[in-house]
Amino acid sequence: CGTNDGNTNNDFTHRDGQITSPCGQPGNCVPNAFVNSWRVAGRNNLFVMIPAQKPVVATTKYCPCDARSAGNADTC
Repeated sequence: CGTNDGNTNNDFTHRDGQITSPCGQPGNCVPNAFVNSWRVAGRNNLFVMIPAQKPVVATTKYCPCDARSAGNADTC
């Protein structure tokens, strides 16, 4: 998080420039105001729905393992 300037006092900079003070102990902080300031709403949010997936079509063909084609890949 933050501005990567080495200053931990501005790590929780909101979208509008407001800065939330850092938490007292690392790992015990949930900066909800900071998180919500960067939340993207509505149609611009990429996480509202999962895009439909296209069916995977196998294109690899395999030779049968029978006596007629044994040792001759050209008959596949």
